[in-house]
Amino acid sequence: NKMELAIESLVREDLAVYERLGYKVFYISVEEQQNLQQVYDFINGSITLLSGQSGVGKSSLLNYLYGEKIQKILEISDSSGKGRHTTSNATLVKINENTSIIDTPGIREFGLWGIEAEELALMFDDFEPYRDKCKFIPCTHIHEPKCAVQEALERGEIDEERYQSYLNIYETLLDM
Repeated sequence: NKMELAIESLVREDLAVYERLGYKVFYISVEEQQNLQQVYDFINGSITLLSGQSGVGKSSLLNYLYGEKIQKILEISDSSGKGRHTTSNATLVKINENTSIIDTPGIREFGLWGIEAEELALMFDDFEPYRDKCKFIPCTHIHEPKCAVQEALERGEIDEERYQSYLNIYETLLDM
């Protein structure tokens, strides 16, 4: 949401890796009514969870899809430049008889629990074609010789930023 505030080509470049992985990405603006029908068509007939940082426009999107203002919306804080929590608990909203949306409070920090560092690679779908081709099983995909994930990274078959995210998350899981 809020594409009217962004340079679209840069946002598309940042999110292209997720589109290549098969995730559906919508470049929308509730403010300018851009591409909102695509979102409605995609969620129609399902239960959808809206999740993200405070201030990204989850409640604005929900209000649009519902057809009237049912969630309060606040401006971004001038002092912090961050979103302010307007949604204080998860709320299930029925859009039509077959479609519901769960609106959640904004996220300030994201963490993983119940996942061992050695299991993390299983959460990265882009590693999947290579995981079983590593010389050593299990493989952390960090320092082992003849690691198929690292080889795919070197060939450009795995996105460098995604791999860096993997390393960062892996380190935090070791510290837990």
